[in-house]
Amino acid sequence: VTAGLGAAAITGAAATVVKTSNDIQNKDWDGLAYTAGNFAGGIAVGTAGGGRYIADNVGSSASTVPKSWNPLADTAWKYQSGKGSLIDWLATAPTPQSGGASAAFTGTGLSSGAELYKSFK
Repeated sequence: VTAGLGAAAITGAAATVVKTSNDIQNKDWDGLAYTAGNFAGGIAVGTAGGGRYIADNVGSSASTVPKSWNPLADTAWKYQSGKGSLIDWLATAPTPQSGGASAAFTGTGLSSGAELYKSFK
C-alpha cells in the first residue's frame, strides 16, 4: 500500500511540476493559480485529518503514529534495514503524514495531468 500511494504521489508531483513549469513559461498565471489552489487544498485536507483517515483505514489497524501537526512526526516509521526487507516495509500501511502528502500530490497531479492532456491535444 505504501508503495502504491508513493508511486501515485510521485507521478502526481511530476505532473504538477511539468504543469507549473508550462504555466510559468506561457505566462498562464490563471493556470498557475489553479494549480497552487489545488495543491493548497490537498495540503489542507491531508493535514486536517485526511492523512490520518487514510492511515487508519488502509491498514489492518489504526495508525500508531501520535497525532501531530509536525510533518516529520513519523520519522520513527521510516525504512530501517535491520527490521526487515524494503518490500515488506513498502507493503505496510502509510503513516498519517505520508497519507496526507500522497493525497495532496495525487489530487493535484490528477488535475494537472488532465489540464496537460487538454493543452497537448
